[in-house]
Amino acid sequence: MLPTILTPPQTPGQAPAPGDAHHGNSAVAVVIALLLVAGQVGCKSERVVTAPQTAAPDPIALTDLRATEANLLVADGWSPLNDEVVGHIEGDVLHCPSAPPGVAEVDKPDDPATAGWQQTVTLDQAAPSVVVASVDLRAIEMAYKRQHDLSLTVELFDADGKHVGSSWTFFSQRQVEWQRASVRIVPPAAAARATVKLVSLSQAGRTEFRAPSLVQLPRSGELVSLDTFAIPAGEQLAQGWWVVDVHDPAVIVPLDQAELLGLRASARNRPVTGGDSFSIKVTDTSGADRALTLLYVLPVEGEQWRWLASPGRSSETASPGEYLVASGIQGGRGQLSIWPFAAITDGATGKAIVMDLSRPAIYRVGYSAGAGALYLAIDLALTSESPSAELGGRTMEFDGTWGFRGALSRYYEMFPASFASRTPEQGLWMPFGYIAGLPDWEDFGFRFSEGTQEIAFCDENDMYSLVYGEPLTWWMGLPADMPRDLESVIPLARKWADEDDAFSKTFFTSVYHNADGRPAGTRIAAAWCDGIVWSMNSAPGIAGDSHFSLHWDHSVYWLTEWPVDGVYIDSAEGYVTEELNYRREHFGAMETPLTFDMQGRPAIHTGLVAFEYVRAVSQGCHKLNKIVMANAVPGRYAWLAPLLDVMGGESDWNSGDAWHPPSPEGLLYIRAMVGAKPYCLLQNPMFEYWTYEHTERYIKRCTAFGMYPGFFSANAMNNTYFDNPDLYERDRDLFKKYIPLARRAGEAGWQPITNATVDVEDVSIERFGEDLLTVFNPTSETQTITITLTGPLLPTTQAVDLTTDKAIAIDNGTLTLTLASEDVAVIELK
Repeated sequence: MLPTILTPPQTPGQAPAPGDAHHGNSAVAVVIALLLVAGQVGCKSERVVTAPQTAAPDPIALTDLRATEANLLVADGWSPLNDEVVGHIEGDVLHCPSAPPGVAEVDKPDDPATAGWQQTVTLDQAAPSVVVASVDLRAIEMAYKRQHDLSLTVELFDADGKHVGSSWTFFSQRQVEWQRASVRIVPPAAAARATVKLVSLSQAGRTEFRAPSLVQLPRSGELVSLDTFAIPAGEQLAQGWWVVDVHDPAVIVPLDQAELLGLRASARNRPVTGGDSFSIKVTDTSGADRALTLLYVLPVEGEQWRWLASPGRSSETASPGEYLVASGIQGGRGQLSIWPFAAITDGATGKAIVMDLSRPAIYRVGYSAGAGALYLAIDLALTSESPSAELGGRTMEFDGTWGFRGALSRYYEMFPASFASRTPEQGLWMPFGYIAGLPDWEDFGFRFSEGTQEIAFCDENDMYSLVYGEPLTWWMGLPADMPRDLESVIPLARKWADEDDAFSKTFFTSVYHNADGRPAGTRIAAAWCDGIVWSMNSAPGIAGDSHFSLHWDHSVYWLTEWPVDGVYIDSAEGYVTEELNYRREHFGAMETPLTFDMQGRPAIHTGLVAFEYVRAVSQGCHKLNKIVMANAVPGRYAWLAPLLDVMGGESDWNSGDAWHPPSPEGLLYIRAMVGAKPYCLLQNPMFEYWTYEHTERYIKRCTAFGMYPGFFSANAMNNTYFDNPDLYERDRDLFKKYIPLARRAGEAGWQPITNATVDVEDVSIERFGEDLLTVFNPTSETQTITITLTGPLLPTTQAVDLTTDKAIAIDNGTLTLTLASEDVAVIELK
């Protein structure tokens, strides 16, 4: 059980960095121009459509913002990231020396130690706009421990100082020539300022950063952005697929002319209820490594559209703004959408574009107000090992009066199996421990037992026992006196493999490789392992003694030979696993598409490894009428939740003895992605600072969202909450009162459309089933709240707050109640 951690001149043979357009010099642009003049642009790629064909659109020129916009960074604006590691500046080159031992020792992946340079500049955006940071770097006799110890980061903040986005990219730690890298990001809200960090935390040697720059989309209105690509304002974007060669992004090319980029492509559109389903198959014909962004564009007319960011947040759009909600990743062009669709409304009608999560890839869904289009963008690599990819999505219309919730409701109707519960009786998650030994264990509402330590007890008491596995890692414990050098321990892994150690054998077939071709591992000193944690490819297609086979064969034994009810997948998103796997012999083994890094090199993304593993395990378990539970889902990857039956996460809401629970918006994201399925939390605080009042606030917040509040331990291993009678006896009455209410909500099933509103902006209201509302006051003040019932709830004549068993008067469809800070009401309507 692991805690969730929420994180130049061109070298010969190296591809240009994404976004490095060379206008007037691009071979692709020249070829296209010649073909246009000669009238030779044809439609050689297959295109199957249901609507009449129109004239093929022309390619559109892209503008490199770094070549046209002023650099916002200034020479005298730099300061050191760490006062113990101060370098010097010569012209446009920033020098960074190695760090002293106290700073450079970084054996734990969450150590805050860092070094390098930083600068903060003003952006003052009127609407969210693309920001591009870039730098040249070379490392001279460097020695590092972590991949991100040599990197470029950009962080964005709004006018109130709130962090609104970040993106970063790492550099090769062994390459001694100048390297170029750039990162680009669209914030979810207008950014007021940006901080650029040039990170170099080294144990020896030195680093040079050259010509750092930061630019953003100009306010002149002459350019607009589409998935961060700058195009001339007023360009007419036809509906359908477009392609950008990220190695040479001079133009965006319509699918009909994909052969100009050395591609063969076919597309298909078909009508579905409330929209269209579209798909594409693209194949490389050049034999080279390709880095591509595919865009499906859905033009929308008018300026009346409002961007829908989440169930609780929308915004008036402003041209030339670009709108998306994404997390920063190491893969593709640096951002991955957390929602499966992007939606807009004019107040009555809603329009959305949807990613097909059954065929996932590194994608973004967004709305370009400047270009007047919704879009789906996919970052795709094609190689000789994996030369083709098939992808798809949908357009979707919905009732726009309920905003984002209306889009969610329509999405649920389109994909009902992704959100339906297979566990009608729900409850708490017990991690590893023994429920049977607890006095009056029924008071705590357990339903899911992680591990096989209580199979008979769970079988007798209608609870789920789940066989444990952590597929994305191998935790290699090492002798205390052995050096933790990654390469020196490989002979030890070989020795163990020769002695028939199962995990060691999978190391040689399944371990990731980093960009330098070395096995990808991180030194670790955790409670359960002192050694190295290796990143492992657990996709089913890996041949030989694979990590997938090891885990699945182990699971099948328990599922078929014992009355075990399913599989538990720990750290399903791979919190300590490297994000990218460059091992080329793995490329052809993947069913999901490859992506590329921000230097344009092809790689496998960990999120897609996780998808292939979870899909295979879910299919296997469901054939046996078993369930699958996963830890740390949903997080950054939207494609795992539809495959799973139970989800959960570990956190510490009182870290450092300071209360910082997740926002209602954060919990609502989880609730929306989980749907009617159970979501179970584990609290991992320092229990000496955790009080009865903390438990009460925790349980009430979970009850408001129909979630199940469990406990584990501060180090995710020992001294657990349920090993301490002083803790669970102190809090027993809270479990007895609120867990039945959380189950009442969770088992009824969360509904996106509440059919009820509240008059206090920060107060949350949710509906479960047809007749249950939860109201939660997250503010620090007592609030008097008026609830207005609408639609199907209007005929309601009686209401009872189940937390107090007191009736609430209804007057012409309105109810009024008072809630203290962090208090909840669970209202049954009759």
